[in-house]
Amino acid sequence: LIVALAVPLFLCAQHKIEGFWGIPFMKGQTETLHLVESTKGVRPFDKTINQAIYTYVPFADQQAEAIVLNFSNGKFYSGIAFLPYSNLEQVLRGWYRWKYILTEKYGEPSSEKIEKRSFIMETDVDFMTEGLNNGEIKYSAAWILPDKTRNKPILLMLRINNAETVELSMSDVEVFKRVNPSGKTKEDF
Repeated sequence: LIVALAVPLFLCAQHKIEGFWGIPFMKGQTETLHLVESTKGVRPFDKTINQAIYTYVPFADQQAEAIVLNFSNGKFYSGIAFLPYSNLEQVLRGWYRWKYILTEKYGEPSSEKIEKRSFIMETDVDFMTEGLNNGEIKYSAAWILPDKTRNKPILLMLRINNAETVELSMSDVEVFKRVNPSGKTKEDF
């Protein structure tokens, strides 16, 4: 739903997305794999016709547990970085830090959700950990921004995946909607 409502707003964005992990959107799969190997010095841990998975690789200024690159019709359209943290306090700090970095670069998110019961405080480690792990508590933010070279909408999402992982993803909206016809993300963001 957010994708459909926010796409027209992407034209107003001041900053454009240049790509994900240094990879321009819609680059060919073979070219993408070669680019990653030549610039990052890594090969995929696992690879299929539609996906390449890299494990324990650098992402920005930290180590990613995994980076998943998705392809449609042989073209790169989506990337996801899974950023690990050792505990709840660190994952919350990580989410707020990434949100700050992305807001500084791209402006305020198009949408932001923090869903939790009002009586649960972020300092309630047991409740927060359990709630994040079972999906009852959600932290997410999304930006719709234009791709620098094609001026097509890119969906940038940041969310807490569980009590130890922040997920940062970027997807070409048009391809994402074609590959995922419901037009919804995992959390119906």
